[in-house]
Amino acid sequence: MPESLVHVNAAISSLRACLRGASAVEFALVLPVLLLMLFGTLQVSLLMFSYAVMAGAARDATRAMAVCTFTDTGRAEAQARNNLPAWVNAGDWKFTSSIGDDVSMTISVDPAKASVISFLPLLSGQLTTHVTMRKEPLQSGGGAC
Repeated sequence: MPESLVHVNAAISSLRACLRGASAVEFALVLPVLLLMLFGTLQVSLLMFSYAVMAGAARDATRAMAVCTFTDTGRAEAQARNNLPAWVNAGDWKFTSSIGDDVSMTISVDPAKASVISFLPLLSGQLTTHVTMRKEPLQSGGGAC
């Protein structure tokens, strides 16, 4: 084998040895971005789940007030509170409800407390849902309850 090929083979071998750590460096550069995307997706998903559960709880409680199952707002708020995600402290939910010609309920919570993880400060303000329904007359035709 000519001596020049020996030098070329040695140069290629040393170059190959230098590239062994390149994938570890690339992984170290890409890992924070991947983790940010993973935890961001997880947090947004949990916020969307919390909002969907809030909307369902407000709708069910408002419907109960509209058909006269509950005649006071306290019982309707207690029912709504029982349907909300358990990972949020009970004191963090804020309820506003009213019974008149229309019945309504508003539920709000701080977005940082509505998610199991609070990795990214995505939203400022409150995560809020509001439901309003017309009060239904009694079945006997005697007007509103």
